[in-house]
Amino acid sequence: MEKSTQNKRFFCLGLLIILSSLLCLSATEPVLEEPKTSCFENDVLTFVIVIKDCLPKGVTFTVPKPEDNVTRLSANKIQTYEHGTVNTKIELVYAFKKAGNYNLPEVQITINSTAHTVKMPRILVYHNPALHKPELKWELSAPKAVTGGTYELRLTARYVKKIHSLQFEQPEDALFEQTSELTDTFDYKPSVKEPAKIVAAKYSWTPLQSGTIELPVIKLELTGTNGADQTFILKGQTVKVYEQTDSQNDDTGFSTFNFEAAFNEETQQTAAIPQTVVSQSLAQQLAELRKSEKYSLNFIKSRKERQELENKNNISAKSEFPLLLLILPSVMFIICLLIYIFLKKSKKTAGANVFFVISLILFVLTAKCAFETITPKAVFAGGQIFTIPDETGTVLEQINAGNLFIVKKQTEEWCLVKYGENHTGWVKTDTLCFIEKAD
Repeated sequence: MEKSTQNKRFFCLGLLIILSSLLCLSATEPVLEEPKTSCFENDVLTFVIVIKDCLPKGVTFTVPKPEDNVTRLSANKIQTYEHGTVNTKIELVYAFKKAGNYNLPEVQITINSTAHTVKMPRILVYHNPALHKPELKWELSAPKAVTGGTYELRLTARYVKKIHSLQFEQPEDALFEQTSELTDTFDYKPSVKEPAKIVAAKYSWTPLQSGTIELPVIKLELTGTNGADQTFILKGQTVKVYEQTDSQNDDTGFSTFNFEAAFNEETQQTAAIPQTVVSQSLAQQLAELRKSEKYSLNFIKSRKERQELENKNNISAKSEFPLLLLILPSVMFIICLLIYIFLKKSKKTAGANVFFVISLILFVLTAKCAFETITPKAVFAGGQIFTIPDETGTVLEQINAGNLFIVKKQTEEWCLVKYGENHTGWVKTDTLCFIEKAD
């Protein structure tokens, strides 16, 4: 009887030890407390990993270096007491410098010689408008202005929370009128990207005289996204206004448009601006001659006519490479290559080497000729070249009709072209007469 009771006691004790071991194993699993997964740039986030029923001396951990724009400020191991048990906490503190998406590195933890991996969350860091000062700017709808023309002026704002008041003086040298209601309250939704400029108000602006005219100075009382109330004075930038003459036709039949006089800031006198020849018919005629020069058997005649027309209109442009001439180096390359193969098989090494070199030269010449042939080109009808595919962009320069452009990129309304000595810019598609079109 006593022996049976003793056996039961040993059995219960063993079962208790096994259950305790299982409980300890489950209790020592590291758990990441509910972490934040988003913040603003320059914010600091703290992440806590809890290991229950375990002393700090039985825990070691390693944390890899985070990616760029993320700084680990500290990584500490702390002992805590909760509900009568001893727990270990690993506290990781990170700072985020810039907006973006960041993956925090996994934490490798060893608990009583058992390895564990704790996955860290992906953090979305928003752009913080509160760190920036208000920005206001005038934007004019055209890069140049002429007397009597009406242009749209936009007052754009960024990092502005509320506009309390807006005042401006009516300029004497221009008509100035507000054409839209003032947007005085701005809402910024959390975003990884910098907020776009918002049009606060639109105005019509009609200059009445030529010269250098200042846009109106505006005084605003506003609150910025940084929380500061301030008085903001937007100074009027200067705009050059030209006298516009009527369009006219010269004896060559080309339409010309002329900004007749420009204001000279240094001498305070007017100076003549060169005329820009704009002619769709001239561009079309030259494009047809260039097509004929490139693809027809009468390329010599077409080249002569094209050069005479360009000389008459003071145009200097590169000649087209006739497709017919591409056949000559191609045929010679094939012949030399066949001779090289024959000599190589006949084991006449010296002769084979000579024809190999000749074949290589002819191959390079053929490739260059082919490249010249397939390069997309167009003849310009004359006008303005812009920095961006938008008429509100800066005008790089004005070029006469008849000039040859290499087309780098083409959309429905705009083309990126190469001209001169490696200059690039955007022109309207309808101002080009294509010899070959780009993709």
